Amino acid sequence: MNITFLGTSSGVPTLTRNVSSLALKLSQKAEVWLFDCGEGTQHQLIKSTIKSSQIRKIFITHMHGDHIYGLPGLLATLGLSGNSKGIDIYGPSNLKNFISSALKNSYCKISFPLKFFEVENSAQTNTNLFEDELMEVKCASLKHRLPAFGYRVNEKDKPGQFNLEKAKKLNIPEGPIYGKITFWSES
Repeated sequence: MNITFLGTSSGVPTLTRNVSSLALKLSQKAEVWLFDCGEGTQHQLIKSTIKSSQIRKIFITHMHGDHIYGLPGLLATLGLSGNSKGIDIYGPSNLKNFISSALKNSYCKISFPLKFFEVENSAQTNTNLFEDELMEVKCASLKHRLPAFGYRVNEKDKPGQFNLEKAKKLNIPEGPIYGKITFWSES
């Protein structure tokens, strides 16, 4: 996993810092997950090594403009480029209405599927918001002036490879115990 900070400023961009956005590149999946999408995120993506066509999931923490105003423009650009396979968008329940309204009122047609996931229930029940064979995402409520959510991304454990040489060096006797032990290979 690689993290790229696309914006770390608060409510107002500066000459050297954009408003909130972070890209998580999952090398094992050739995917990018975006966390928040403040205004100017597209420019930051262009300056980075992140390929916007690899964005598959977008997680929005809350509905303040410095976290969402870049999202309609990014989706419109991805729609024009025609190389998105679809995006899952996670966020507060009113996020779908905001995006739908912005796209409708700007006469923007998206050429790929958008799936919206409301996060409130997952935050209240402490259940996984997303899970697949490699990753899981949990969400929790945060204290803020309006409903806000934090996300925790966990990479699942990968099975190791048994290292016979290491077992012998540790004087572990051969037999059924070998089936219960996993040593990580050292590079």
